[in-house]
This record gives sequence, structure tokens and C-alpha cells, in this order.
Amino acid sequence: MKKRSSNKLGNPAAVAAVTSYAAKNPKMVNRAVNVGFVLVGLTIASIGGFAFYNLYWKNRFIPIKTNPNDRASNITPSEANLRAQKLYNAMVGVGNGYKQVYEALKGLNRNAFVLVYNAFGKRKPATDVLGFGNKSHMTLTEWMADQFSNSELQNLRFLIQGGGQGLF
Repeated sequence: MKKRSSNKLGNPAAVAAVTSYAAKNPKMVNRAVNVGFVLVGLTIASIGGFAFYNLYWKNRFIPIKTNPNDRASNITPSEANLRAQKLYNAMVGVGNGYKQVYEALKGLNRNAFVLVYNAFGKRKPATDVLGFGNKSHMTLTEWMADQFSNSELQNLRFLIQGGGQGLF
């Protein structure tokens, strides 16, 4: 059996032509190699950007602004953080923690609910095992719609001073 040569072109005339051109124009060869590296780099950066956009940016949390026409919030931002954590702890895992959610929302006005909503942000549900990206993460209102029946949601809306209609 005849052993093949190590060059991939196979045609001696083509090998000679390419070698001769490369010897005469080293700048062109160098430029072609650099263009190849740039194209590979752009491809990798594009794939990384596309992955970041789809996994994180597209599903980012966008906070709600408080309404200046309504009464000012009746809680501070630190209280809103505490209530948001109480709400999350009540709803994550088994059961929906309706009583704890009821207690956490009791006495809030509309702008206070907005502060709690913004403090809640987007949180990881218990069913998100892999935790890759934030596609399955939910806002407070999405959690509530997922966890509670229509009648329970209606009862929670009545808790919000000034009406919870339109908030969740």
C-alpha cells in the first residue's frame, strides 16, 4: 500500500503556486491569518452576547415607579425589603403560605406595595433546579398569580389601601 504525502493539497503545481505566492507576499498571508482570527473572535463574542441576552438580559427585572398622585408609601424601603423576604419565604417550597402573605400585605397602600414589589424583584422558584439563567424567575405578581386562586387574589387586593386592582 502506498503511503500518502503529508500535504493536503495533493497537486504539486498547486503546492508550488501557493508556496511561491506566500513567499512573495508575506504581508498578504499575515493579513489573511489576522482576518481569520478576527472572524473567529467575532463569532465567539457574538455567541456569548446572544447567550447572555437570552439567558439574562431579556428576562431582567424592570422596577415599577411609584405614583406621585397617590399617597406616599406608608413603609420605608428597608421595611419593604423585609416584607419582600417574608413573602418569598411564605410562597417558596410546598404550599402557598396564604396566611403569611396576607399578614405581610396587610396595611400597605399602593405606593408601599410598589416598594415591596421592587424589593422582591425577580426570584428563583423552587422548581428551578438547574438555576441557569433567569428565564424561570418570577416577579411578586407572577408568584402570586401562580400560587393563589382568583378568590384568594381578590382578598389580597382588598388589603391594599387605595385598592389593589391593577397591581396584581
